[in-house]
Amino acid sequence: MKEDAVKDATRLTDIHWVVLQEIHANLALLLTASFTRKFDEVVEVDINDVQKTAYADFITRLSNPSFSYQFLLKPTHGGVILNFSNSL
Repeated sequence: MKEDAVKDATRLTDIHWVVLQEIHANLALLLTASFTRKFDEVVEVDINDVQKTAYADFITRLSNPSFSYQFLLKPTHGGVILNFSNSL
């Protein structure tokens, strides 16, 4: 019975997914503006997908070659991985 309660508590609802997608879209807009200003060139930032996946599966799907930067995002301290394709 306790395992079911834990699974329900960790399950994301449709509302959670909508909020996560909005957060990612806003981050993409902020990164687009920041990189465009910094590089003085038009930079496009895309969100490929928002999904729950195993870390190993995520890593194997990154483009190769590429550059990835991992950090914690305040205030939630959630893990973030920015992956830059080789075309940069």
